[in-house]
Amino acid sequence: MADEKVTLKSSTKETNTNKNGKASFTVRESYSNDTSRSITVEEVENGFIVRVEKSYYDKNKNYKWEEKKYISKTNPLEKKVSKQMMSTDTEEIIGSIDSYIKSVTNKISV
Repeated sequence: MADEKVTLKSSTKETNTNKNGKASFTVRESYSNDTSRSITVEEVENGFIVRVEKSYYDKNKNYKWEEKKYISKTNPLEKKVSKQMMSTDTEEIIGSIDSYIKSVTNKISV
């Protein structure tokens, strides 16, 4: 059986501001292989909460859902938000977040 080419079916981006003037940004994507991903960056009092979610079916057709949450003192999407409101390329955003997390954890000595 040949591997099926995975294509992007839909992509949405959303920006919200809560009653305290704090912003949140969300990018959602769904793919032809029934995989969905979303990234949310929420501004809070002392920084940002970053949530990356992925849902998919594994090789045995079992439904899987993964979530990672990060705390950041600075907005990891600041450059992307100022350039084009928000990138819809989740791989680029995840790479940006992962690079930021690695740079922070490399500064922490045990």
